[in-house]
Amino acid sequence: MKKICIIATNNFAIQIFLKTLILQICKYYKVVIICSGASKLKKIFIKKNISFFDIKIERKIHLRDDLKALLRITSILKTEKVDIAHSIMPKTGLLVSLAGLLSGTKIRVHTFTGQIWCNFSFIKKFFFIKIDELIILLNNYILVDSFAQKKFLKKNLNHTHKLKVLGNGSIAGFDIDMFKKKNTQKFFLSKKKINILFVGRITKDKGIFDLIKAYENLKNQYNIRLIVSGNIDDNKIKNDFIKKVKKNNILWFKDKVDIKSSYLISDLFCLPSYREGFGNSVIEANIANLPVLISNIYGFGDIIKNKLYSRTCIPGDRNDLKKNLEKILINLNYYKKKSKKNILKVKKLYNQNEMIEKYIKFYKSILNE
Repeated sequence: MKKICIIATNNFAIQIFLKTLILQICKYYKVVIICSGASKLKKIFIKKNISFFDIKIERKIHLRDDLKALLRITSILKTEKVDIAHSIMPKTGLLVSLAGLLSGTKIRVHTFTGQIWCNFSFIKKFFFIKIDELIILLNNYILVDSFAQKKFLKKNLNHTHKLKVLGNGSIAGFDIDMFKKKNTQKFFLSKKKINILFVGRITKDKGIFDLIKAYENLKNQYNIRLIVSGNIDDNKIKNDFIKKVKKNNILWFKDKVDIKSSYLISDLFCLPSYREGFGNSVIEANIANLPVLISNIYGFGDIIKNKLYSRTCIPGDRNDLKKNLEKILINLNYYKKKSKKNILKVKKLYNQNEMIEKYIKFYKSILNE
């Protein structure tokens, strides 16, 4: 039986984005999972055809730890005799590209899910662009999770002939029934307030401080509550964020189960991000029938093209964010009614079962099966 290795920076990415896909892949292939905290995934994939290797992989650049991770990944790919090494997330993309080459792994695949350099400038931008170009050069196949991102990469990078979007995009499709069995009873929230939801990594690039500022300006005028669901991704902003949470009585959910349930207790969704690859949480908000306010950036291009949003705002423009958020609050019932139709579009465009079939077909084709 052929062997496919899936490599991500952390177990959270595997659990959130790739769980269902891996459960299906392991019916056809042996699967090796490499990530930070990989052992924690064993309880999810009980008695499946899967091996786990726990390697510390930092999101940021740490040369000593990165070298250790590179050597360890190289060793695993070689000893496990992996047929396909498939990486996701920027850091693992570079490490696995190099490890795959050093280990002699013949088929190397990487999935781009966004570009950290899109808002950088000068030397820093040039450096990270060259890393992405190296990732493209060293891999046999490059998957991109949206057509808008593919267009952006073709415009800004060299060697982009390998770029491929499976189906209509996304990492692995979406379960249309994902919220039907969620329990929200433990939240005990007042029904009188309008709940505004943010879901994503807590970092400046996601526009979280812009949203908090808009909330501060509107909370005395409207009976609203801000819910933030996600974990802090940048320790530099940790203290400032926690102060804002306490000062404004913001509800902050960090547990995976609570994050999913937070969609069901909310009235509208807002993600004023500066950069995205696709926008998975936006699609989840559509599945939960929430009106959606997003920033007008290239990463949301497919979402905007398919009209899976209520309004857009200018990224980084706090006044524009406030203005558009207020328009939804004033006409909330109208936007709620309108958003209910979007789940049919999601089902048609990003059906999880269809995406999994396309992945299996893709793996079989590159393995010449």
